[in-house]
Amino acid sequence: MKNIQIDVRGTSALLMNNAEGADPLNQFAKELKKVSGKTKKTEEDHILMSDIEWRKNLYWNDELGVHIPAENIASMIAGSMRLSKQGKQSIHILVDDDMPLAFKNSKNLDKMAHDPAMRKRANVKNGMKTVQRTRPQIPSGWTGTIKLLVDVDGIDPDQVVDFVKRAGHVVGLGDWRPSSPKPGRFGRFEVVEVRQ
Repeated sequence: MKNIQIDVRGTSALLMNNAEGADPLNQFAKELKKVSGKTKKTEEDHILMSDIEWRKNLYWNDELGVHIPAENIASMIAGSMRLSKQGKQSIHILVDDDMPLAFKNSKNLDKMAHDPAMRKRANVKNGMKTVQRTRPQIPSGWTGTIKLLVDVDGIDPDQVVDFVKRAGHVVGLGDWRPSSPKPGRFGRFEVVEVRQ
């Protein structure tokens, strides 16, 4: 087994969409339901819904700040490997930890929440209706370190680095990325340093 650390830098903004928010027992899902369930919404209700939705979709914990979960990184690498018909080899790669992101105010939840540049509002289809959705938008230039544990008996570590490089260009991270069902321009990155 070999440890590999891959430093990456975002070449595009990154949109977050935390799947935990789909859980009806999630704190933010409960708060959102209270407001979205109103039949007549005021402007203040729409602002509140946007604020709750932004927080619900942010990958955040008090220790790491803004981060990308390890399972999202593993899925991204596996997606890159499938493009080369080598997806089965992803069992030889363990993503060691969540990846904290560094950017302006990345550990200050209050400042981020009040920064309009940290939000992406867009119309999306929800069944037959079009609705507004708010996503956390991490600005281009974000940085992080992907920490991997690689089974060298099953895959060459240099090949793993190549898969991560390709993932940064054609798979991406987050919502509306190049490999999304509806491909987008977000979540792309470049590898800036590899430590083995």
